[in-house]
Amino acid sequence: MNEDRQRARFTPRARQNASRLHDRENLDAERRAIRTTRNIAAHAGYRSMDDSLFWVAITRRVPEILDRIQAGG
Repeated sequence: MNEDRQRARFTPRARQNASRLHDRENLDAERRAIRTTRNIAAHAGYRSMDDSLFWVAITRRVPEILDRIQAGG
């Protein structure tokens, strides 16, 4: 992955309003999932987490969610 793409991926983005209720519900659920993952890592510590699940979440799932949010859907 090139440096510009990686920098863009982790740059805070403005919130986008979902166009349909279903999109809004998914967006809210995905944001809660990201927030929960962050809170577990920050407050519970890494020892109590399954490292492989955490790694998949932060390297695969979260970037996919962020890309989908950025694309608007």
